[in-house]
Amino acid sequence: MQTIQLSNIFKQQAHQTILKDFTLTIPAQSNIGIQMSHVEATTLFNLLRQTTPQTSGVMTGLTPARIQTIFHDDGFYPQLTVSTYLKTFQHISTFETDLDDILQYFALKDVAHTKIKHLSFDQQQRLALLRAFILQPDLLLIESPLTNLTNAGIELYLAALAYTREHGVTVLLTSYSLEELVLTSTTIFRYRPNRGLELTDLATESSSDSAHTSEDTPRPIFKIASKVEDKTVFFSPNEIDFIESVNGVSQLNVSGKQ
Repeated sequence: MQTIQLSNIFKQQAHQTILKDFTLTIPAQSNIGIQMSHVEATTLFNLLRQTTPQTSGVMTGLTPARIQTIFHDDGFYPQLTVSTYLKTFQHISTFETDLDDILQYFALKDVAHTKIKHLSFDQQQRLALLRAFILQPDLLLIESPLTNLTNAGIELYLAALAYTREHGVTVLLTSYSLEELVLTSTTIFRYRPNRGLELTDLATESSSDSAHTSEDTPRPIFKIASKVEDKTVFFSPNEIDFIESVNGVSQLNVSGKQ
C-alpha cells in the first residue's frame, strides 16, 4: 500500500459541513485512531472509498478496491453458518489459507458450523473482522469496534485485531470514545469541527492538566466504563443529557440512550 494523503478536505452535505480542514497522512501498516462522531466517521469512510466526492481538498494514494470497511452496525446473513458465510467471501478473494487454520485466531473455531443468528454480539464483531481480513485489504476502516462488547469480548477482539495488523493490514479506527482508541490504536487524533484534526498526546495532556487548567481550555475527560448487564459501555460525563430517579433507581440518559 502506498501512503494515503488527505489535504485540507472540506465536505459539505445537505448544506451542512461535516468535515472541515481535515488533513491526514496514512502510511502503510500504520495504526491510527480518530475520535469523531458516527456521521463524521461515515463521511470519512465514504470519502476514502470514493463513494462520495469531497467538496474541496486533495486526496492522493487511494485504491478503493483495496479498502474494506466495518461499521458498528454491519449486517450479516443470519441463516448462514459461520463457515458457509466466510467461504462465500473467500470465493471472491485471493485468500488461499484454509479457513480451519484461521478461525482460531479470531476465536471462532468452536462456532464454525453455528448459524450467525445464534452468535453473540462479541462473536459477530469478530466475524466481521475476519470477513474483512479474508478480502485482504490494504486499508481497513473500522468504526467503534469495542462498543457494547463484554470484557472477555474486548480481549478476544484485540487479539484478533493484532493478528490482522501482523499480516500487513493498515488499520484506521474511529470512535467517539477516547478510551476505546487508547486500547486499539498507537497514534490517536481528535477531530474538532472548528480546528480540524489534532494529534492527541495523552501523556502530555495528563501532565498539563495536573499542572494547570484555564477557563478557555476544558480539561480532557476520559470515558467512564460502565456495566450494562454483561456488556461494557463507555461514555463521557459531558455526554450525559440528564439523570433521573425512577422507583429509587438512578438512571443516566446518555446521548439519547438510557
